[in-house]
Amino acid sequence: LERALEAVTGPERAAEAHAARIQGKRLRYLLEPLAVLLPGADVTLRRLKVLQDLLGGIQDLVVLGATVDSAVEQAAVEHVRRQAEAARVADEQRRIAQYNARLEADARETEAMAKAKREAAVRQEAPALGFSPTETEALVDMAVAKLPTVEVPRVIAPPTPAATRKGTLG
Repeated sequence: LERALEAVTGPERAAEAHAARIQGKRLRYLLEPLAVLLPGADVTLRRLKVLQDLLGGIQDLVVLGATVDSAVEQAAVEHVRRQAEAARVADEQRRIAQYNARLEADARETEAMAKAKREAAVRQEAPALGFSPTETEALVDMAVAKLPTVEVPRVIAPPTPAATRKGTLG
């Protein structure tokens, strides 16, 4: 036991402290049945019990430290996982917003092209049908006003990059 205690030179020697505790426990258990026969054994047993408690406290702190280290590591991993998920969600929302903006721009362009096409057709046909320039302008206004507005559905999730590359969407 004395050699085991000499090996405990600092906090970094927790394994040696634990080994000394076990040796002290064995010595105490060995002496307890003989305490009535050996003079001064009761003092030695009390001192071994105090030593065992002190070394046990060190071991408890070592286990607690390992538990705290593990908990901190798990918390750090969870924090990084949540940050990565938040970044992924933000990126997905950005992609959705960009895709919706592109759909809306395409719809506005389609509306403008349809308006221009109908306007050109009316301007070309109205004079041939005998309408005056003023009547032609009124016909253009009526024809353009009757064009339906393109309703652009909002996309919840953008198409996959593969579908976009193939030209099936966008």
